[in-house]
Amino acid sequence: MQFKSLLLQVALASVLSQATAECQLGNKAENDAGKKETDEKLCKSQGEGDWTFSMHTHAVSVPVPGNNGYVGGADFYIFDNECKLRGKYDPGSEGNDCGVPYIIKENFLDWVLSVTDVGGMSGSGEAYFSFKYGDGKFSINNNHCDCVDASHDVTAEQKCKCAFPVNGDSSNDPDYNKRSIGSSRIMGRAVEN
Repeated sequence: MQFKSLLLQVALASVLSQATAECQLGNKAENDAGKKETDEKLCKSQGEGDWTFSMHTHAVSVPVPGNNGYVGGADFYIFDNECKLRGKYDPGSEGNDCGVPYIIKENFLDWVLSVTDVGGMSGSGEAYFSFKYGDGKFSINNNHCDCVDASHDVTAEQKCKCAFPVNGDSSNDPDYNKRSIGSSRIMGRAVEN
């Protein structure tokens, strides 16, 4: 009887751990690490200590015999204050895309970055993301974070960006509410939970 009880507890613990599993994303920047991003739809240079987290969604729809002709996906990026690429993440290539939260742990970040909500990742629909980092929660359409339609020809694209304090502390600056992405400082106050 005790064995069955133990077996049931182990099975239940296994199910619960899978239900709350986080998808940790691996850095795919490799040879592109340190490359400066010039597309201001993905990154604008920030002041010292203020970095940018971005998402690029894309979808192509071309009729192909035997196929629906639709291919789409999304990549996430971390850029430093000079828009040099520090991290590139592709949830679809991880082989364990269990959905949000996506967790990014890097030695160049003081805190874990947790992508808590995502929309439009397939390139169709309105792109959106929110993430937690340090003492803040940042999201598109808040904090002066934005998404821009970059579609062309048969490709639907959206590019989103949101600046954040790399030290994780958004409370030390009295002008925090006045900042906007692309200024010399980071954008407005973090969204409350």
